[in-house]
Amino acid sequence: MNGTLYCVCISRIKDLPDIDLKFFAVRVKKFLPDGWEYIDSLAPSKRLFSDTQNFKKEGSWNEESFQKFYKPRFRDEITNNHQAKADLKRMVLELRSGKDVAFACYCGNHQICHRGIIGEIFENVGFQVIYI
Repeated sequence: MNGTLYCVCISRIKDLPDIDLKFFAVRVKKFLPDGWEYIDSLAPSKRLFSDTQNFKKEGSWNEESFQKFYKPRFRDEITNNHQAKADLKRMVLELRSGKDVAFACYCGNHQICHRGIIGEIFENVGFQVIYI
């Protein structure tokens, strides 16, 4: 039986059940919670992060800008990054072995965040994903 992928805002990690493998994927790492592994290959690039911050400053960061601008660029970034592919494969192997995996970042709303894209990728290949 496969494990479950938990996509979680880092402020809500206390709400997680016992997790076997915990990934923290952010561009600006302010801290690393105990027991978590930092993987920058599955965080947005510096350029994408900067461009997103500009959208937020302009007040134009929303579902539409996420779908049209962010999502295609992030998918392209991880598709063309060997380390990202290796990290995704590692997550797949862990999940297939029955282990639960957590994937966390700072964003509160996974629907306009790379965490939601990662969750969607795993949902599309049949894994159970829970968003917290």
